[in-house]
Amino acid sequence: MGTKTSTKLSIDLLPDLHEELKEIAQASGKSVKTYVAEALESCIRRDTEEEDRYWGKMSEDARKKGFIGVEKSRELVALIKNAQS
Repeated sequence: MGTKTSTKLSIDLLPDLHEELKEIAQASGKSVKTYVAEALESCIRRDTEEEDRYWGKMSEDARKKGFIGVEKSRELVALIKNAQS
């Protein structure tokens, strides 16, 4: 595996939110950079899991209604999901 490199991300925050972020990061014993990176990673992971559950349910519902078999419904959902990205 290659070495992972990071990229910079710049966002504008309202002063009150920035102060709150600094306080929360400090209370967590983390830098703002580390706190934000971990929070974003957690949020993305959660959203991905929710999306996977949604598509899995859609696949199961299609199978239950007799539209297609489980494997075919999973393939169809994967094709739809990949076409959206």
